[in-house]
Amino acid sequence: MNNELNLIHLLSDKIRDPNYSHKKFYDNPSIAFSVFRSLSSVSKQFVLMLLFVFETPLPKKAFEHMNPTTKNFYNDKSEVARLKIFTEEDKDRDKVKLDASFAKKLIDIFSKRYEPPFKEISLETNVSLESIMNDSLLKWRRIQQMIVKAQISDTSYINKVIIDVLTTGELIRENRGELSITSEGFQFILNSTDYQINAFIYYYAKYLIQKRKKEPQKIFGILCALNLCISEVKTTSESKSGLTYYGYKYEDDSDQKEIINDLFLIGLIWKKTHESNEFFITPLLSNFLFEKPHTFNTESNLNLIVETNFKIYAYSNSPFHTDLLNHFALIEYKLPNLIVASLTQKTIKNAFQKGIRREQIVKFLNKNVHNAQKALAEKEKMRAHNVGPGGDILEKIKVDSMYSVEGESIIPENVRQQLEMWEREKDVYFEEGGEDSD
Repeated sequence: MNNELNLIHLLSDKIRDPNYSHKKFYDNPSIAFSVFRSLSSVSKQFVLMLLFVFETPLPKKAFEHMNPTTKNFYNDKSEVARLKIFTEEDKDRDKVKLDASFAKKLIDIFSKRYEPPFKEISLETNVSLESIMNDSLLKWRRIQQMIVKAQISDTSYINKVIIDVLTTGELIRENRGELSITSEGFQFILNSTDYQINAFIYYYAKYLIQKRKKEPQKIFGILCALNLCISEVKTTSESKSGLTYYGYKYEDDSDQKEIINDLFLIGLIWKKTHESNEFFITPLLSNFLFEKPHTFNTESNLNLIVETNFKIYAYSNSPFHTDLLNHFALIEYKLPNLIVASLTQKTIKNAFQKGIRREQIVKFLNKNVHNAQKALAEKEKMRAHNVGPGGDILEKIKVDSMYSVEGESIIPENVRQQLEMWEREKDVYFEEGGEDSD
């Protein structure tokens, strides 16, 4: 999975698809403005100059003269070329101008001649923002659990939608009637919640276009419009309910209703009731296209101690963490706040067969290693490296060989090396055409 799994990246794929006209996408002001906001600061600078300063097309080399850091600003792989926001002059291919539809809709936005698809309202409620966020996170944890367990507890409408989205993104796959996590799914879980939501919206849009056969222009218009909505408390003044949010209202549009109800059931949009056409954008969804810092902790807490004897002590009482560890480790027993597991050749081999890679396991262990283990390892290293002329150099070598430092996390070096050996055995085994005997 790459870091370009967001709505604008998917949009650029559709814009370059000969089956679609990019002008139809840019006829929607929400799409045009979202694309503009997604651009780098340099690209934004050139767009604004072409929009408000220069009245004639500019030579391609002019961009480089105006900003020497943009030597390859306009080429086939650049963001402005992928998104087709610049077009070449018919009479002079060395000159470019802004796409007419894109430019017109941006001007409509900047001059406030734009009528948003969602009407802003004051949404009064006695439900706190913290409660909304907690409910949103609880529903999001359910999606993470569905990826890790690769199964659904019931066949409700929204669970079927989630499974379809996850299979569209190849985060889980079906094999002989059973679902299982994929390498992409394990990597998805390793990433931050904000990244996960970005990717999920990307796959959700693909699902709507591919499985539900929705018009791409309509889908991108609705999702981009949602991303331009404000997600915060408007006032805590003398309203009867106590809190007033920046709320929004959608009209009797079947596609808008369908998408908003899906996102409500997933937990990315909040409504008082399922039937209401008034909604509030949760802080989780507000991050899905543009990075906006929020004050909520969206990450699940897991602290691991990894020992040189391949034991893992996981300080957690979460069934999610148990299921996650179970993909590559043997769960030996569980206490109220502790999971004891071990890395074995068989469990690692099973993980490899699911497509989970060695470096993903190492990354997971590193990411969640307990602060106490980090501190102990650093203390031992400092002590060993401070040996004087008469000190025990063998002690220094011993400590160096005990830990593998990757980024800010530490795992025992012998564990990392053994995982590499098992991975090499797996590669040789499959190259020789072996079959699983278990």
